[in-house]
Amino acid sequence: MKCYSYKYFDVYHGSSNIVFVVAHAGKLRPKRMWYSRCSPGADLNTDKIAFTAAEHIYNETKKRPWIFYVKIHRAFVDMNCPPSLYIDRKKNLSIHFYFFLVFERMLKWLAKKYKSVFVFDIHGFVDTEGGYDIIFGTQKFKTVKKKKYLLSFVNYLGRKGYSVGIDAEGYLGFYIILRASHYADAVQVEIEARWRNGSEETRNKFATDFAQGIINFYPIQ
Repeated sequence: MKCYSYKYFDVYHGSSNIVFVVAHAGKLRPKRMWYSRCSPGADLNTDKIAFTAAEHIYNETKKRPWIFYVKIHRAFVDMNCPPSLYIDRKKNLSIHFYFFLVFERMLKWLAKKYKSVFVFDIHGFVDTEGGYDIIFGTQKFKTVKKKKYLLSFVNYLGRKGYSVGIDAEGYLGFYIILRASHYADAVQVEIEARWRNGSEETRNKFATDFAQGIINFYPIQ
């Protein structure tokens, strides 16, 4: 897979209208840069799920999803927060700005090339009162124009045995999907820890089921 490598993030070249974003799996901790001591840890293994899902989609369709992988740890720059967080931190702000410059340019190009573009912003959470396995954040469907694809996807995952919510437990999605929604249907995907941090077999099963749902119900071009 061809990769455009930037200092703080990578863009893995796709050949389709499907885009994965992995913003909270980065481990890079630059020296002499401000960071938030209150920031949560990384969303472990969301990168592995994204790459496994992308590979399954390619193997089944010969269409490769794009992957935006943020290498810098979220404590230094959290792409899912607005830039106002870094208003007094010029280095952090410049990284945030450049990521969205590249991200939105690519989405704008894809939106011209394809009839529809679909962004899946992949994150992780640990346990909820509702016992969910997956929660899709849509800002109450403000970031999703074509509901039928997502609803069919949710029903499919339910039939596969996953407990799925939409905008549940306060997971509405945030900054990345709000920016992406100017050019694409965008959802934030929250994956419960046991699917991310269990065995490789468990993680691969989840990633494959997730990818197959996209293949079955989204118009991949």
